[in-house]
Amino acid sequence: CAHPSSPAPPSLPSCCSHCVRAPKSFNLLKVRYKGPVLPIHLISHGPEETRAAAASLAPALRPGSVLALHGDLGAGKTCFIQGLAEGLGVTAAVSSPTYTLISEYQGRLPFYHADLYRLDDPAEALRTGLDEYLHGPGVTAVEWAERAAALLPAHTIHVHLRAGEHPSERVIEISEGGETP
Repeated sequence: CAHPSSPAPPSLPSCCSHCVRAPKSFNLLKVRYKGPVLPIHLISHGPEETRAAAASLAPALRPGSVLALHGDLGAGKTCFIQGLAEGLGVTAAVSSPTYTLISEYQGRLPFYHADLYRLDDPAEALRTGLDEYLHGPGVTAVEWAERAAALLPAHTIHVHLRAGEHPSERVIEISEGGETP
């Protein structure tokens, strides 16, 4: 396994000493506070587990939190964001805002979901007003964040999603600041 050397918490099953296999009742906060805070590496076995992992991260988020989501098309970025929104108490349906670029939702905190797939560079992201959301009073989640990497604050939480060994599996790696897995 090519993961960093921080061990997985011993109370959770894993494929190796670094990957946490998320059971259905998975709570990311339990992992977050049992060992090194971040990075976290886990394997989701389907959309419900991906949403549950994201929802369990939501209580730790505060006004001004920014999440940058990275991954190929179909990696589970929007699914992760749907779980995050649920964890923040958003009751509206959350989908990818590809044509509107940024969608706003209300939960326990304002929640902003940006999808930069159609943008070519950070200047375009600036014209959408993304910088106001990144430094605003809510939680901002940015899909295709690498297209505006220069705009992301230093405290950004990076979420990398990729396909696992089986079609329904996703490997989710979460790190903070400039640290990316």
